[in-house]
Amino acid sequence: MHFATGMNGRADGFSLVEVLVATCVLAVGLVSLVQLALLAQAANRSAALVTVAAMLAQNKMEQLRGSSWPDASESCCEYFDVHGSSLPGGAGQPQGTAFIRRWTIEAVAALPESARVLQVWVTPVSGAAPVRLVSVRARRLG
Repeated sequence: MHFATGMNGRADGFSLVEVLVATCVLAVGLVSLVQLALLAQAANRSAALVTVAAMLAQNKMEQLRGSSWPDASESCCEYFDVHGSSLPGGAGQPQGTAFIRRWTIEAVAALPESARVLQVWVTPVSGAAPVRLVSVRARRLG
């Protein structure tokens, strides 16, 4: 086998050290890309949970604001699966629960007969940050 020689009399091509360095650089780059893809996937899952939790909180807040005048000290708890579908309640948390939605209705201390504070919390069971909405509803007088 004959190798072409360069101007300095050495054979043209890559040395074993150059190939090893290039392989190491390529391996580090690929590992970094895999880690980035895994982080992006985890961020997408977390964002999906927060989106469903926010939707559940907003739906309940709209229901509370649109209902007849709510009694103060009313509160409750509901359970939902990963898709936001309601699960039957009971003595405990049903199997398959992904979100727990709680709400409270409290009278405003300064205006106990004409204003209510509505609060809705949706907590993902996975440990992600809960979504909390707070609103004040006033009764028209006169």
